[in-house]
Amino acid sequence: MDTGSEPVDLEKLAILLQRRYNHLKEIRKLTGEAAEAADRQDEVTLDLILQMRGEALERCDRAWQEILLMGEESPEAAAEIHRLILVSPEQVPETSEMERMIAETRTHCLAVVDQIREQDRILNLRIGKERSIFNAADLSAPRH
Repeated sequence: MDTGSEPVDLEKLAILLQRRYNHLKEIRKLTGEAAEAADRQDEVTLDLILQMRGEALERCDRAWQEILLMGEESPEAAAEIHRLILVSPEQVPETSEMERMIAETRTHCLAVVDQIREQDRILNLRIGKERSIFNAADLSAPRH
């Protein structure tokens, strides 16, 4: 719990970030399944999987919005959220075990997003679409 000494509840942040990571892994899995359905030309299954992936994207976005809302509690919280979530994980000095865990989870999230982007690029080639939603909507925090 936030004891007042920290502008951000790091435990809550770590939980939300882990939730986001779990959603990203689900999106990666569903994207792979969609590619398999596209290869089989199974449009019914492909449509169902793409719908499920859309729902997972919404859940992932909700977790991200909750994280960003944590930064709206005070100017100190905004600065802390920016430092922990928006700055490249390699550039954030870890001052606690919880911050180390947050940086690790962010690194994992970024890796999964890169994998999803590649899977999505291939999937779009297979189903003939020209544009990936992952080029328009960045699921990861900006890399500085």
